[in-house]
Order: sequence, then C-alpha cells, then structure tokens
Amino acid sequence: MENIFLYILGLCIGIPIIIKSGDYAVEAGKSYSKITGISTTAIGAIIIATLTSLPELFVSLSSITVSAYGILFGNIIGSNIADILLLCGITGAIFGVKIKNNKKYLEIIVFSTIPIIYGSIFGFDSTLGWLSLILFFFLSRDLLVDESRERMRNRKIKEKYAIHELGKLLVSIIILLISSEIVVISLQKISDIFGLSDMILSSLLLAVSTSLPELSISYSAGKKREYDILLGNLVGSCFVNTNLILGMGLIASRLILNFPAVFLLLTNLFSYLVLILALADNRIERFEGIIFLFFYAFYFLISITML
Repeated sequence: MENIFLYILGLCIGIPIIIKSGDYAVEAGKSYSKITGISTTAIGAIIIATLTSLPELFVSLSSITVSAYGILFGNIIGSNIADILLLCGITGAIFGVKIKNNKKYLEIIVFSTIPIIYGSIFGFDSTLGWLSLILFFFLSRDLLVDESRERMRNRKIKEKYAIHELGKLLVSIIILLISSEIVVISLQKISDIFGLSDMILSSLLLAVSTSLPELSISYSAGKKREYDILLGNLVGSCFVNTNLILGMGLIASRLILNFPAVFLLLTNLFSYLVLILALADNRIERFEGIIFLFFYAFYFLISITML
C-alpha cells in the first residue's frame, strides 16, 4: 500500500513539473523563433508544435527505456486525439477559429495519417519508424527552411540573446527528461498493481496532462486572434507526435496491435476526418467546437470501460 502512495506521489510531482518545464521550453523556443524571422504559420506548425510536444517526446523516450510500449503508443495517439477533439473543441467553442487557407493544414494532416495507415497494414516496426522520420524532415523543411530563407538574409540575429534562449531551452529539456522518467515508472507500476491497461490509461491521464502546453498556447493565440498559431500548434503537434516521436520510438521497438491499440488508431483517424470536414470552409465554428467536445466525451467514456 505504501508503494501505491509513492507512485501516486510520483505522478503528482512529475506531471506538474513536465507541464511547467514544457511551458518554459515553449517560451524560450518562441523567443528564439522570433529573432530568426520565421513566419507565424511555420512557427505554429513546427517550432511551437515541436516544443509543446516535448513532454510527449520525453515520456515516450522514457517509456522505451523501461520497455513500456503501451505507454509510448497510448501517450502519442491519445495526445493526438486530445489535441484535435478536446483542444480544438475548447478553443473552437470559445473563439471560433478562422484561417485564410486550409491547404497547409490539410497537407500536415495527410502526412500525419500516412504512418497510421501504413502501420495498420504493414505493422508498426523500424521500417515505419524511418519512413515517419523522413516524412517529418521533408515537410518540416518545406515549412521552415524555404519560408525563412529570405527573411534570414535581411535580418541581423542578436547572438547573445539567441544563446541565452537556447540555454533556457536546454535546461527545460533536462528537467523534462528527469520528470518524465518519474511519471512513466509511476504510471506503469500503478497500472500493474490494479491490472489496468497502461495503453488506455496513458491515452487518458498522461495524454491530456502532456497536452496542457498546447492548450495554453492555443488559448493565448485565440485571445489575440492569431489563429494560424492556434491551429498550427494543434495540427502540428499531431504531426510531430506521429512522425517524429512515434518514428523515433519505432526504430528501437516494434508494436503489436491489440484491441485498445486499434480503438485508439480508429479514433485518431476519426478525429482527423472531423477536423477536415470542419475546415472545408476555412473555419471551425463555435457549434462545431461543441461537437468536437461531444465526440471527445464519448471517446473518454468508452476508454474508461477498457481500463
């Protein structure tokens, strides 16, 4: 019984540290991206999305070190579902999201869907891991390098300030690594004690917790009507989760699909479909945001029955 309280304490301490250190990493990354002149669309979809996905990254890496592949998969796919249905739902219901052109977002969704479909047919193995990483770097280059090249030519970067921000980012990453290790071990032990599905538990508790940085950024962007940053952050986070983080995890492991995994994959694909339909008119209306939240609540209730 004492061990249970120790593991719960590990969660209570580790998760807030993950969230807070993720916030610091995001702020440092935002500051660094501003002085490089990268466009807001690319900042939202790649820079901020990657930084707000740092909790998922380090939780996933920690999962690999202890062979907790259910937590690895549940955290990544669960975070995607939370980003689309829950966070798009919240921000859409509050603000209503309006963008100029849905082409880039649809492209990101397609790139995020390819690994899921490929893995469902041919298996989640090292081949898919390398394919996912190739897709990640290909699209990232398209969004970042080409858009920022001209701006970088005409912009003087303050090197000392940039180094300072990179230092803050490095410290935040180190803290993330340590705290995520604590969370993964605690979550795995709790699921073992109670005989729960660590994959489903991760897709609910851990995925929502590690998605809080995305919620913070998206809410702030919504208040300022920076909808490209808002939507780019959420859609880009799914892209980072699936192509970069899952890709890295699959290089060192192989996932065997079971019923919870198939359920999560289908829900993830469904959430992408819902978003694509909503973005057909380049906006997410408030009532559509409410529909997103209804779907997430339904997913949540089904997931609880599978614990």
